[in-house]
Amino acid sequence: LFERIRGGFRAPEDLSVSEWSDKYRVLSPENSAESGRWKTSRVPYMKEVMDSFNDPKIKQLVVVAAAQISKALAVDTKIPAPDGFTTMGEIKVGDTVYDENGKPCKVTLVSGIMHDHRCYKVTFSDGSEIVADAGHLWPVKTGDTVQILETEQITVPAEITGEGTDSYRAEAVKVEPVESVPVQCIQVDSPTHLYLCGESFIPTHNT
Repeated sequence: LFERIRGGFRAPEDLSVSEWSDKYRVLSPENSAESGRWKTSRVPYMKEVMDSFNDPKIKQLVVVAAAQISKALAVDTKIPAPDGFTTMGEIKVGDTVYDENGKPCKVTLVSGIMHDHRCYKVTFSDGSEIVADAGHLWPVKTGDTVQILETEQITVPAEITGEGTDSYRAEAVKVEPVESVPVQCIQVDSPTHLYLCGESFIPTHNT
């Protein structure tokens, strides 16, 4: 009883939010694709945001970010467009790209360029390669259904395709970590939220 009373008067640990999270925070399997102990090193772009919460000099914190901020492709990724290929880094809101069936769709959101994401190179059976961050989403066919999986969740070989019979498709044969590169994400008005990327017209998911 006395120990509990003394504990009530003990000063809290001198930890920043990110330090506290690394020590105590645990992600549940119901609410996270990667459950278990939180590691700020996995999302380094969140450290400054988190630590701003207990900085006495900061009175107001405003964060402007794309939805699902970890879903991005390298900025030099080629994207099929009506006038030929553009790149992820050149796309603007209002531009036309193609959905997984080769039908035109409009870009409705373009994120800023992001750095320090964990990146992977996805290699396909035709030798083409796409660099994406760990959380980027892909439509992966499993049996008769298409699941939306993150890059680091893909088990190769994997068929990347949309639901329709006319969908473009590709076989991922290798997924390997690479050095981080600048990445960016877009949103399209396709009903399935899919668009084509790369010179091989590979279906992928928007932010």
